[in-house]
Amino acid sequence: MEALASYPLPDGSTLEIGPARFRAPELLFRPDLIGEECFGIHQVSKLFS
Repeated sequence: MEALASYPLPDGSTLEIGPARFRAPELLFRPDLIGEECFGIHQVSKLFS
């Protein structure tokens, strides 16, 4: 998988996003990666089902 992705914007500029696009969603499941001591979304959803 390519580490850097380019997305054209309506104004003609380009947005380049690197590995952060993979790390940011991971925080939903692994909040400990940023030092948070809480459940991931998959664990919280089990509490309410």
